[in-house]
Amino acid sequence: MINVKPQILELLQQTGVEVVFSNPQNAETLPVISYFEASNIELARDGFDEVWTEVIFQIDVWAMQPSQCSTIAIQIDDILRNKGFKRQFSSDLFEQDTLIHHKTMRYRGVVDNRTYNIYQ
Repeated sequence: MINVKPQILELLQQTGVEVVFSNPQNAETLPVISYFEASNIELARDGFDEVWTEVIFQIDVWAMQPSQCSTIAIQIDDILRNKGFKRQFSSDLFEQDTLIHHKTMRYRGVVDNRTYNIYQ
């Protein structure tokens, strides 16, 4: 199994927005980005070594205005696509109880565990 969460965190921090793992309630202010690994599946093995791994990350943007969510989501999309990830899903949501806008996105990549290069 490979752990690319540190790389995802580093990529998301390029937006200049606060980034938290999994739970946006840990955030001090909005907007905030939350992320977690939704899937980590071995695709190929060479002897005892895992060579290719499929990873899927759920990334969410939380803000008081939908335009903030969209602006940040576009930044995230550019950063992750340039790294080799493919967006599988995106949806605009609204949290009625908190009045917070929420953009959820899912990204997939296949990691070469020897080079850490990511492919779609």
